[in-house]
Amino acid sequence: MESVESKVQATIQSWERGRIFFAQDFTEFGNPDNVRQTLSSLTNKGTIMRLARGIYYWPKYVGEHSIKVIFPTDDLIAQAIADRDKIRIIPYGDKAAFNLGLSGT
Repeated sequence: MESVESKVQATIQSWERGRIFFAQDFTEFGNPDNVRQTLSSLTNKGTIMRLARGIYYWPKYVGEHSIKVIFPTDDLIAQAIADRDKIRIIPYGDKAAFNLGLSGT
């Protein structure tokens, strides 16, 4: 019988690097406490990174043999949360003006 940790780790390693994911993505592998402990263990080992409570990142690196991590932008994190919650992000203010081409900066 496979452990929760091995199932979670295998799933994460099957993804493309740079993916943002959530603790809820692994509920089919065990109860929430086991999943949280597993993600905490993988974070402590340096396999994944914790961006915020319940939000994790499968790090992407510069170059093939580099140790420099490319961190996700705020927009990518916000979009991942919006996708999870099935909501739409609507820009306003300066961001909306820029997207419409009404602003040069």
